[in-house]
Amino acid sequence: MINQIEKNTLEFQKKVSKKERKAKAQFFTTLSIAQYMSSITNKYNDKDIINLLDCGAGTGILACSLIDKLIQEGFRGQINIDLYENDPKVVEVLIDNINIYKLKYENLNVNIFQENFVLANKEKWENKEFKGEYDIIIANPPYKKLTKSAEESIAMQSVVYGQPNIYFLFMAMAVQLLKLEGEMIFITPRSFTSGAYFKAFRNYFLDNINLTNIHIFNSRNDVFKGEEVLQETIITRSVKRLNNKSNLINITVSEGADFESSKKIIADCNDLVTNCDNRFILLPSSDEEVDILNTISQYKNNLISLGFKLKTGKVVDFRATDYLVNEANGAVPLFWADNFINNKIVNVDNENNLRYVISNDKSKNILQENKDYILIKRFTSKEESRRIQAAIYNKKDFNFDKIGIENHVNFIEKSDGLMTKEEQYGLFCIFNSTILDKYYRIVNGNTQVNATEFNAIPLPDINTIINLGKRLIESSNLDTVNCDLIVSKYL
Repeated sequence: MINQIEKNTLEFQKKVSKKERKAKAQFFTTLSIAQYMSSITNKYNDKDIINLLDCGAGTGILACSLIDKLIQEGFRGQINIDLYENDPKVVEVLIDNINIYKLKYENLNVNIFQENFVLANKEKWENKEFKGEYDIIIANPPYKKLTKSAEESIAMQSVVYGQPNIYFLFMAMAVQLLKLEGEMIFITPRSFTSGAYFKAFRNYFLDNINLTNIHIFNSRNDVFKGEEVLQETIITRSVKRLNNKSNLINITVSEGADFESSKKIIADCNDLVTNCDNRFILLPSSDEEVDILNTISQYKNNLISLGFKLKTGKVVDFRATDYLVNEANGAVPLFWADNFINNKIVNVDNENNLRYVISNDKSKNILQENKDYILIKRFTSKEESRRIQAAIYNKKDFNFDKIGIENHVNFIEKSDGLMTKEEQYGLFCIFNSTILDKYYRIVNGNTQVNATEFNAIPLPDINTIINLGKRLIESSNLDTVNCDLIVSKYL
């Protein structure tokens, strides 16, 4: 029967253009993914009734896979299943598919709601005494950015911080609708695991559930066949608990949707959730990366607590065209990503970029004091060997009172006072090391060095950093191999 559901789904996809589906944030689950998501649920043979929910039902392939799994494992009780789908065209296919299963299984009670899932459950979200009603919630929710003024955002504003995405509102509502010890299995972008915009949601999510399983797809191209999905995707299984305890998390990793060849890893929840206000969820994809998390998670400091901060360059070239010139007369130097040469900031002869900023009262807000910094490229490509690309900026190399730093470059400065040479070189030594670069790749799945995530990286105490700096200064060698050698003696 499930093969017929898959066939009906593929036929529907052919009839509706990618453009139309993308506009509705529809990305249909493949059969292999649906069966994998169902396979990681509990056994329920000791129950007489199970209440299920698929809050983004689509053509019903997830719900049908879950029904198959329960029956095949011996469940003989009543299955009550609620399905939400508000696209009339998809609902027609959903009804046909569910009718196939209702003919086969007489103990199946199905309700299809052609409503907006979030708004339909607004009262239950607001009712803090509501105890939940579902044993299992399974979903491939829509992926779509919303405005903060959207009805869904307003309805669930307690988990909205910055620009919301509809998928994490589905996840948050699912937590509210679950019974205690109920489980939710979602396939979503990995973006909720890090980034400032998801902070409020992560706090709510982690306060109410235990993550038990994470599946990581190394390749984004093979997850949703025939669709143009740019997001990196993960599958998560979580259990609703009042008193969350530290637990082991089962992590599996595959290139695409070939689950048979998945790598299996086990990690401690304490190592996967960062000990900071942002509570990033880290996603290691190998035993080596688990070891890196075990090492780095021992450190309880970060740039902010140590008195430093990573910021983004103030000069946005297309907004500052009136001030950008290629001569030093009445201007100060502007530093771009191509000024990074052998881990130092130096002058370069590249006429593609304007090299100076006129210094006057109108441009003063985009300029900054000329002092010692560490500069870090904000963007790198997937093909580059390092995500964190750092360089030493020495004030003495540029005889100006002010400088400009272009917006594609980040800089680290001391929040109060001036950075000592030992502090500067010590921080550089850490950030130029292989272990920190690999750690940041675990934190952040994209190619951008984000200030919120970077400022939260666990670091050793300031005395250790100063000692690293002294060793690096003595060696006069800024390359990664030397930094790794020095760092390995302290971390």
